[in-house]
Amino acid sequence: MNIIKKLSAKSWRSEFFNYNHTLVKNPTMLTVEECRMLAYLTANIYNGGEIVELGSFLGGSTAHLASGLSLKKIPSSSPLIKSYDFFEMQEKDKTKYTEKYDLISFDGTNTLEIVKEMLGSHASYVEFFKGDILDSAYEKKQISILFNDAAKSYELNEHIINTFFPKLEPGSVLIQQDYLHYTNPWVIASMELMEEYFHLVSWTEYNSVLFVCKKNIPTNPIKNFETIRTSMEFLLAQAIQKFTDVRQREAIAKSILGFRQNTNVEKSWAFNCAFDAKAVKELIA
Repeated sequence: MNIIKKLSAKSWRSEFFNYNHTLVKNPTMLTVEECRMLAYLTANIYNGGEIVELGSFLGGSTAHLASGLSLKKIPSSSPLIKSYDFFEMQEKDKTKYTEKYDLISFDGTNTLEIVKEMLGSHASYVEFFKGDILDSAYEKKQISILFNDAAKSYELNEHIINTFFPKLEPGSVLIQQDYLHYTNPWVIASMELMEEYFHLVSWTEYNSVLFVCKKNIPTNPIKNFETIRTSMEFLLAQAIQKFTDVRQREAIAKSILGFRQNTNVEKSWAFNCAFDAKAVKELIA
């Protein structure tokens, strides 16, 4: 069974995929299905190259990617996962997150050491890049799996596409974690503009959509990023037609409504949305 067939079958949902996500200590905002999906990819799809994770937060997605490598019995002597994040927590958020996730208390705002501590032996699979992703570069070998949970603004989205996407190759897997979240419509629009380079092959019930690279991606694959803004509603309406499940169609419809209400908003965390059920139904009719 080739990669596209395996992903289309959503095999991470199978009872025969023997994976216990509760053994992972690192907190995450991902759904249980997304956690299983990441572990499944590294345990059953990965066959060499780099695994790049953009947006680790407290290491939850990192841990699931690493645990899949462990299931595959890949030696941890070489850090195959390249993890990018600020690895910082503002003082005002520390109490909220330490209580919510039952974290060990720590001094300062740097979360990297506590992330490594919770990863335990899996930390040896990971090379960490601490700092602003907008300042990142990537000159390493080809990327086999790219997990993107960091495209939280037009600017970040453009930088990630131009920096990391050209290192994908035919057969590489791209997970766009923010695809089905209404505060990131530029992610959907970008993938529509790059459809010649990707097969849309699968998705989780919430948030993530999986693509397989069709062919080598050139430098600057989107020549004019302003097209995302000027053609947003057209591109999102076009994307709706690629999904058969109502849940995903509704999610993209909310992205259209979210964009209409936040036309000049540049960052996902600044979105302010209210959804009308009738408007959503009209967009997916």
